[in-house]
Amino acid sequence: MMLLLVAGAAALVAPGSRPSGAVACRGAAYDYCVQALGCTAAEASKVEGKLIPSSAKSLTRAQAEERLGWLQSELGLSDSELKKVVMRFPALLGYNSMAPKLDWLQTRLDLDDAGLRKVV
Repeated sequence: MMLLLVAGAAALVAPGSRPSGAVACRGAAYDYCVQALGCTAAEASKVEGKLIPSSAKSLTRAQAEERLGWLQSELGLSDSELKKVVMRFPALLGYNSMAPKLDWLQTRLDLDDAGLRKVV
């Protein structure tokens, strides 16, 4: 009897309203994206869903602010540009130190600061 009730209740939920695959954990990455970057709930869930699960769980709001604040000031990005970068490369939230990676990229591609900003 209980199985029928559960199955019946599941059938009452419209197929389009069911989550597709992973359940969003709504952690610090989600909060940061919504509150600091102005992402929609769907955009924030997408960003968080692309993170390695261990990174998503261990990330704090302070870490997200520190990492992306540094990136924004280093590259001179506007808020909307930072949002675009995070939407394209959510893994940036999981990087402890981006400076060596940006230095390598700038050296390898022989870019000035403006060129590096454009590439990123």
